[in-house]
Amino acid sequence: MTGNQHDDERVERYLRQFRPQQPKPLPGRTKVVLLQWRMPLAVCAAAVIILSISMWLRTPRPEHSTHPSVANMQQTIPIAQEISLAHLGRAALQDPASLDAQLDSLSTRLLPDVRRSHGVLHSLAHE
Repeated sequence: MTGNQHDDERVERYLRQFRPQQPKPLPGRTKVVLLQWRMPLAVCAAAVIILSISMWLRTPRPEHSTHPSVANMQQTIPIAQEISLAHLGRAALQDPASLDAQLDSLSTRLLPDVRRSHGVLHSLAHE
């Protein structure tokens, strides 16, 4: 063996003693950053939670039985059934006089009152 080969083998034996390890993070830098942001993040999270709960508590809850849209829907369903084309067509074929009477009674419930002083025509006259 030559001197170079002997030196190479000795260096390789020396290098085989070492095992690869993952490097450790630099000391101190990550802890400082985490500690700086921990308190403001906790305060912001608490503020968001408190605001969302207060908004949820302040929103009005609709009553199931007295909700205006439900009451309107209950009133309009029978009128819509009375005005259906099939129902009006049958009434026109059977007795045209009863159709006129039926349309007159429906118009008082459906159409706005034009005789009122502040009715629909009053607001249209100003346009």
